Amino acid sequence: SLEEEVAGDLRVGIGDRITWDVQGVPVESEVTSIRRVDWAQFEPNFFVVFQPGALEKAPQSFVALARVSDAEERATIQTQIVRRYPNVAVLDLGLVQEALDRVLSKVALAIRFMALFSVGAGIIVLMGAIRVSQLQRMRESALLRTLGATAAQVRAVLLTEFAVLGALSGVTGIVCAGFAGWLLVAFFFELPFELPVVALAAPAAAVTLLTMVVGVVGSRRVVRRTPLEILRETAE
Repeated sequence: SLEEEVAGDLRVGIGDRITWDVQGVPVESEVTSIRRVDWAQFEPNFFVVFQPGALEKAPQSFVALARVSDAEERATIQTQIVRRYPNVAVLDLGLVQEALDRVLSKVALAIRFMALFSVGAGIIVLMGAIRVSQLQRMRESALLRTLGATAAQVRAVLLTEFAVLGALSGVTGIVCAGFAGWLLVAFFFELPFELPVVALAAPAAAVTLLTMVVGVVGSRRVVRRTPLEILRETAE
């Protein structure tokens, strides 16, 4: 069974015969199938797959995997194996994993920076929106207080408004992030996707709380001023 790109390079198809030179030993074979392999997956795969017993008379190499968590112990075992069996090649996959971890850590740092940048930009936009709509909020506050509402009730209305706005922003962010993650995991990595609800709930709650704090702080003038002052200012 040949991988399709290898079959194309060799210009062979199903039914063709190939003689393989395995370290000086010729091995006859017939192509019975062509496979398409997604090399972006982390699953092991091969360019050529022989039927059982086809390579028994050819020189062979054996691969063994061992998991040792401690780095010093792993280095000691590697040294002992190489000294006792010079023909054995030892590969430390822990170094590869560490290199991948460093790359992924840098990617994660860049993503966190962009997230913080987006949050900062959102706070600036929110403060600008509060500033622009401050006159309208002052009129609404004057109307409510004229009708008998207390300052505490006006604060509760503002707090509820900003809480709903922050919760809506958080839920929208979770939905967009989950959809993007599902597309990436399901179609690019081709892995099962599971939405981390608990991990996403904390940022959503933080966004809601931050929106409430910024909104209430930016609307202090709405509550502090009396209805008469507001009506005089709007009349002018």
